[in-house]
Amino acid sequence: MGRYKVAIIIPALNEEKTIKKVIKSASKHGKIFVVDDGSKDNTYNLSKSLGAVTIKNKLGKGYESALDAGFSEAYKQGFNIFITFDADCQHRSSDIPRLIKKYNSGYDIVVGNRNKKHRLSEFLFGKFTKIFYGIADPFSGLKLYSRAVYENAGFFDKKKSLGTDLLFYALRNNYKVCDVRINVNDRKGNSRLGNLIYSNYKIYRVIISQIIW
Repeated sequence: MGRYKVAIIIPALNEEKTIKKVIKSASKHGKIFVVDDGSKDNTYNLSKSLGAVTIKNKLGKGYESALDAGFSEAYKQGFNIFITFDADCQHRSSDIPRLIKKYNSGYDIVVGNRNKKHRLSEFLFGKFTKIFYGIADPFSGLKLYSRAVYENAGFFDKKKSLGTDLLFYALRNNYKVCDVRINVNDRKGNSRLGNLIYSNYKIYRVIISQIIW
């Protein structure tokens, strides 16, 4: 599979300290699409100078909208694999070929199952989804999606569900989904979800919306 069939979509908000390292590492495995979600630092200019397709969400529309913009652009450019990847150095680019290998064996979505989760809500929901769907880490930011599942759904995330909407669409419509165990690094800087109480609230809201869908 050609290198530039793979789009690596990176949402970024004030990540000038890490974005250069992330782009250089991940670009070995595909074309980089950075969606700058209203950064006030040099994230946009750094990304552009490194050759990434760089999209500016001027109003800071949020994580899901940033990824949706990246998916839309990669789709227009004809890519057939979409990989979401964090800008804060948590993810390891060495895991990307492992996800692609699973895709090549016939999977539509491959989820990176993190070795550690920072919030109780993520851990508990992971237990639920493991039992019912066989997926242990739906909130992981490292996922691979086929062009077909995105095209057929017609969206990445309509419900502000922290990047889980397309995954649950695929699970409910009998697409082939699996997970791959990954190790993550400690995050550099503050979480985009906010403090622990607010982030858990957002996650529980997503859990409820997905369960009663």
